[in-house]
This record gives sequence, structure tokens and C-alpha cells, in this order.
Amino acid sequence: IVGLPSQAGFEFQCRNILGDKAAAVSMMSFETLPWACRIKEFGRKVEVLGTKSVLAASLIKGTAETVDPLSTLQKLHGAEPVFRLAKHFLEMLIMSYSFVHPAILYGRWGPWDGKPVSEAPLFYQGIDQATADMLTACSDECKAVGNAIMAACPGNDLSDVKDIYQWYLEYYHEDIQDDHDLYHAITTNKSYKGLVHPVKTVDGGVAPDFGNRYLTEDIPMGMIVFKGVAIAAGVPIPNN
Repeated sequence: IVGLPSQAGFEFQCRNILGDKAAAVSMMSFETLPWACRIKEFGRKVEVLGTKSVLAASLIKGTAETVDPLSTLQKLHGAEPVFRLAKHFLEMLIMSYSFVHPAILYGRWGPWDGKPVSEAPLFYQGIDQATADMLTACSDECKAVGNAIMAACPGNDLSDVKDIYQWYLEYYHEDIQDDHDLYHAITTNKSYKGLVHPVKTVDGGVAPDFGNRYLTEDIPMGMIVFKGVAIAAGVPIPNN
């Protein structure tokens, strides 16, 4: 069973659904999409803005005999991105970075006065330094959880959990034009060119669409799952 991409806790859901059969099944979980892309015409056309250089996947090997799933998927998918096997399946949960979309939305619309704006603002390339700092703080919490799990459970290797700035440098190094800090790594990323905030048309212009998947998926199926792991690991993270 392959989740490409998967959400945080994908393996937990698979095991719960399969029950006793789960032990025989191999499960792969990829951290994100291979591309930065957008649907242009549903079911017919997409626009690929950029391809990641590398993509990590976790593998929980089942007891049933199978061909090597990672190399098989690489052959089917093509040369890029290069698929990398993670050391531990929790690496995918922690490094899903499900906080990115909600944090960027909060950075732009947190102080919003409720009045329509004339056009949808740029999403990634429109962030400010305060939002970049918030992303770094969230990333630091992810690293703290990984370190706490390794300290409490020796033998579980989460050493590949990296901060979000290093993640950008590794995954988008060919597309970033200025890499001297996280703010510039995001705002000068060519793969993000032209991507805007999810909005809906209202009288007088447009307003943020808070029913978009950036919130309806990333919070309940990402951030909340991560918070549960953080609580189990004894790492305090903000409650608001």
C-alpha cells in the first residue's frame, strides 16, 4: 500500500482498517508530492511548476514476499525526483510539515480586517519575515519531538529529521535563486511562481477561503496527529 503523498498517520489508518491482515502488508508513505503543481482542468490538465530533487519515503515491511517497492516505484515514476528510503516511518509524520500552509495563511490573514481585497495575494512568494520566523519555530518543535523520541526509545533513528530551511535547500536547490535564509529560499523559489492564496469571490473583490484543503486537511490530518505524537513524547507545544 502506497501513500504518495500520504498524510500524517497514514500507516496508523491502514493498520486499523486492515486489522489482522496488516502484518502481511508492506506500507510505504511519501512525505509530499513529487512536484509543485496545480490543477488547470479537473481530470484533464495540470500545470507542473517544478520537480523536487529528492523525495523521502518510509517503508514498514510486511511478512508477505514482494519485489522491492521503492525501486519498482522509481522505475515507474522516472528519474526525478530520486526516491530516498527514510530510516524510520515517524520521519514522514514529523517531516510532513503540515504546519506550512496554515502558518502562511495565518501570517497573511491573521490581522485581516474582514474587508474584501482586490486580488488573491501571492501565497509562498508573498510571505513576510514574521511568517518565515513562525515556520522556523514550528520546524524547531518538529526537531524537538524527533530528538525526544530518540532519547526515550534508543534504537529508533530519527536523525534525518531536518529543519525546514535545510529541507528547502535539499529539495528545491535548483529552483531557489537566493538561499541565504528561509525567507529568501521560499520567496525566490521558482517552483512557487504565481501561486496565490485560496480565495472566494465576494461583493467588492475576493476574501480568503478558509474552507480550503490547506486548513480542512492539514490541520485535522496533519497538525493534530503530530500534536498527539508530541504529547506522547512529552514535548510541550503551543495550545493555540
